[in-house]
Amino acid sequence: MSQKNTQEYWDTVYKKVDTVLGPTLFVKKVSTYFSPPKHILDVCCGDGKDSLYFATLGYTVTATDISAVALFDNLQKNNLDIERIQSDVRELVLDANIYDVVYSCLGLHYFSWEETKKIFANLVQSLKLDGYICVRVKSIYDADYGKGEKQEGNLFISNRKQRYFFSKEEMEKLFFENNIEIICSEYVEDVLKRFDKTEYTANFVDIIGKKLMNNTLY
Repeated sequence: MSQKNTQEYWDTVYKKVDTVLGPTLFVKKVSTYFSPPKHILDVCCGDGKDSLYFATLGYTVTATDISAVALFDNLQKNNLDIERIQSDVRELVLDANIYDVVYSCLGLHYFSWEETKKIFANLVQSLKLDGYICVRVKSIYDADYGKGEKQEGNLFISNRKQRYFFSKEEMEKLFFENNIEIICSEYVEDVLKRFDKTEYTANFVDIIGKKLMNNTLY
């Protein structure tokens, strides 16, 4: 899907969202590893439920998403001081060494493996030394794995949406290659709510790590 079509797709999704659905279990788990004041980059924040959760706890939050509706309609309604950056994550321009935490819940599994490696390296270089990076992505054990048209490896297109399903080993490889010390890495089953309020069970890789050294893209 092109950048324009991707933005249109997610704008359409978030136009149907009147209120955020509450913080995820992942953000509650992640927040036990550090405490305010921290500057958090929430990557592909979607409806902003986890950005809002961080903000209410006293963190400084910068939220990014490709959808203008998600950032400037839904998230803005809550009157919290959250910086917003509209961008395709593949083209996100970030200064080096400025965030204490880089966080992404279900935002980094829409790309090819090569795209994911570039995205991840860019996010890591924006992280301060000893900063945390926390990621949740769909796993190879998810019920949707294998559905749709296979593109490459564990990448499939279904219902206009491209999604990559990760093994724990693949995510750990990304962390190791970017000098991130892994603190937690596990498969997790979680019951989530869709925007229409129906529930479904999904399987994820949850991985949390700490930056060991400064990484700069050349």
